[in-house]
Amino acid sequence: MPDWKEEISKELASLKLAPTREAEIIEELSQHLDDRYDELVSGGLTKEEAYREALVELSESNLLARQLQRVERAVAPEPVNLGGNGAGSMVTGLQNSITGKMVDITLHPWLPHGNMPIISWTLPVPNSNVSECWQVRSPQDLIQYNWPVNEFRFQASTYWFSTLIPYAPMYSGMVSSSA
Repeated sequence: MPDWKEEISKELASLKLAPTREAEIIEELSQHLDDRYDELVSGGLTKEEAYREALVELSESNLLARQLQRVERAVAPEPVNLGGNGAGSMVTGLQNSITGKMVDITLHPWLPHGNMPIISWTLPVPNSNVSECWQVRSPQDLIQYNWPVNEFRFQASTYWFSTLIPYAPMYSGMVSSSA
């Protein structure tokens, strides 16, 4: 079976569709062209003639692009405002340059406004022998302190002393002054 994806992508390039929608259309049209190619070959054409005939039907005077332009809406890129309080846009994630995956940004209640920690829970390096990127170590789980009685009520406090140990700090970081 011929690969139709490159030819279909050329036909759809002028529409400026969203990448996910373009992939859906390419997949569907590839299936239709495969069916048409099979029909032409079973009808007596050689494989080369069937391939050329299917491509002619695809690119026939940009008919496909014109018909799709009526039903598909072009996607304009959204502006991203990284400095100041812009109206309507907000950064919700960053793309990890090593893995290519999107990293969600969430607001932590204990951090000052405008600071974003970047914490990696897994390493992009396979077989690195680092089982955990972060570990919490506590010399004692909970410490309870009973205050001296100087009123008609009993007062106590519970404390938790621990430290957060990064085993791969080079894959984490902090973005500050983002607002």
